[in-house]
Amino acid sequence: MAKGEFKLKDVEVLDIISLRCKGRTFAEIAEVYSVSPSSILKKINREKVRPIILARDLLKRYRVIEAPVNVLDIARSEGYCLEGINLPKGITGYFESKTIRFNTDISESEKRYAIAKQMGHDALKHMLYEKKKIITKNTICKIEEISDVESWQEMVANKFAMELLVPEKQLMKTIKKYDYLSFEEVYEIARKFKVSDVIISFKLSSLGYEI
Repeated sequence: MAKGEFKLKDVEVLDIISLRCKGRTFAEIAEVYSVSPSSILKKINREKVRPIILARDLLKRYRVIEAPVNVLDIARSEGYCLEGINLPKGITGYFESKTIRFNTDISESEKRYAIAKQMGHDALKHMLYEKKKIITKNTICKIEEISDVESWQEMVANKFAMELLVPEKQLMKTIKKYDYLSFEEVYEIARKFKVSDVIISFKLSSLGYEI
């Protein structure tokens, strides 16, 4: 293994993201770690897939084969304490010391997503998050669109939540019965998985479907 490649193995992807947010190009970042730009991109792409792998491992552990996923039971079985509290408008929940607190003034689908997303932050070892908003606009985005470390962590936590609540395998099985995916069908699928139609639209978009 090349010396540079060994060094890159020990580099945190958040350090790379931080450099990108400071205006460094991939070529410049690669020079910092004495590796090729393609190695930097590969590391980032692996990190973008990791939340999906973690969510699938969790689904496999609890033998989830049908929608909707009982995320509350899974969370409790994983040792989380779930607590509904009053939070300011726009804040759906936050995570602190194995306790997930969610806003009582949100819909059932928003509550499920808030819990799944905070589980994602924990699984991905994000230590900076308390009382943060769920930012769904960053669920599907390119690395060039990441503006800071926080938005990167939001993006990958969203990926975890989406795969946990809407497993790709189950979604593909569900959409097979539709000849065409209109907004009505998306809404129907969302009800089946007990998530918002926005989440289903993002998930389908990530799989290459146009609504």
